Amino acid sequence: MSRSGWLNCLAKSRGRPWVSACAPKPCVGPQTRLEVVTEGILTRMIQRDPELTGVGLVILDEFHERSLQADLALALLLDVQQGLRDDLKLLIMSATLDNDRLQRLLPEAPVVVSEGRIYPVERRFSPLSAQQRFDEAVAVAAAELLRHEQGSMLLFLPGVGEIQRVLEQLTERVAEDVILCPLYGALPLSEQRKAILSGAGREAQSGAGHQYCRDQFDHRGDPPGGRQRPGAGRPL
Repeated sequence: MSRSGWLNCLAKSRGRPWVSACAPKPCVGPQTRLEVVTEGILTRMIQRDPELTGVGLVILDEFHERSLQADLALALLLDVQQGLRDDLKLLIMSATLDNDRLQRLLPEAPVVVSEGRIYPVERRFSPLSAQQRFDEAVAVAAAELLRHEQGSMLLFLPGVGEIQRVLEQLTERVAEDVILCPLYGALPLSEQRKAILSGAGREAQSGAGHQYCRDQFDHRGDPPGGRQRPGAGRPL
């Protein structure tokens, strides 16, 4: 889902106009309560206004990804706290946070742990035949699973090209009443809403309701630990 699409959904849930400093024309006003920026934009904000005037809390989300920009942003924020703004609050979030190392860096910071629900997971591996195209293999495996199981499915694919080709293959292999919803950042916002705000799409925002998930390693050479982009989520 694109940044603008995510922010639009967030704004509607809060009843306020969304704001992003990454947009071509940022819309920050007196009613703004939440500003969503990248780590690079945050660094520029600190350089421009070291006291971060008007900011009460900075949230660093998905911090486990540990990019250079994220580490630099944390270092600058700690410097601001110690030298200019002892009232500035800092919240570091992640589902897989390295708590031990962060506690050594921030010994006085409280740690809040939220345990989520755990569901039984069955893993199946489908090797890719040398005679079969990637998109065809994914579509065949997905269609076969849906013929024998009830529920919805979320496919994670490496890129837009793969999403489009798998979508074409699935269209030929599934029943007409099956809803196929592609989802990637370059789609028009109206198309993204179809995947997010449809009946099963609402559940997809939290991952609930999806009994089956296929995660494809990027066959273009990315390591298995690399980030995967969302593919075609297809509710039944």
